[in-house]
Order: sequence, then C-alpha cells, then structure tokens
Amino acid sequence: MNEIIRMFEELNKVVFEVEKTESFPVDIYEKENGFVVLADMPGIKKEDVSISFFDGVLTIEASKKDEEKKFFIKERSNNKLKRTISFGDI
Repeated sequence: MNEIIRMFEELNKVVFEVEKTESFPVDIYEKENGFVVLADMPGIKKEDVSISFFDGVLTIEASKKDEEKKFFIKERSNNKLKRTISFGDI
C-alpha cells in the first residue's frame, strides 16, 4: 500500500511541476515586403523575448521576472508567455 501512495505522490509532483505558459494578444498586418507583428507584453524587457520562425510557424516566448517582493495580494502570474502563429505556406 505504501508503494501505491508513493507512486501517486511522484505522479502529483510531475503534474504540478509542469511549467505553465500564458498567451498574449497580437495584431498582425501585411506590408509590401512582409508582415508586422505587434504583441502586448507589458512588463517584459526585450532581452527576455525569444522569437523564432520555422516551417511557417512564428513562435514568440518570454519570461516574466519579478524581483523578490513581499506581496500583500498577487493576482498577476509570474509564468512564461508563449504564442505560436501559423502563417501557412508563405
């Protein structure tokens, strides 16, 4: 019985240690020679943003980094941001 309990405890660790990602709004418009992507990522520094384009898919990732603070209320998350956009066959 203890082995079963230990197995479920390990399973819960794996499930709850998975890093959450959040999305963010973007606007995309076409220009004469390409596309422009505008992304709302308040509080994110440009050096904390990673952008890649592979096989017709644009991926934008960033990490929110809060300084160590003693929060009274903390409703905004401190997770990773990620957005993938498929441009198809362009």
